[in-house]
This record gives sequence, C-alpha cells and structure tokens, in this order.
Amino acid sequence: MSAAAPHLIADAEIVDRPGLLPAVRAALLSAGYGWLLRESSTARKPA
Repeated sequence: MSAAAPHLIADAEIVDRPGLLPAVRAALLSAGYGWLLRESSTARKPA
C-alpha cells in the first residue's frame, strides 16, 4: 500500500484546484495517511 502514497502526493501536486485538496486530504485520512498530513503541515510552520 505504501506504493500508492507517492502517486497520491504527485496527483495532489500536479492538479492544484480549489476543492480538490480537501478531497485528497480526506482520501489520505481514510487510507490511513493522516500522519503524513500532520507531518507536512507541521514542517511548513516556522520553528
């Protein structure tokens, strides 16, 4: 299943439309990739 993660991330980066990102985030959460969203969101914050 880990092979699907890079594909989902690449799709999110290539197609950046309003309303799409929430759907991608929901898909990642339902797929068990919630930790990935938390890691990326905390990494963007200034230390």
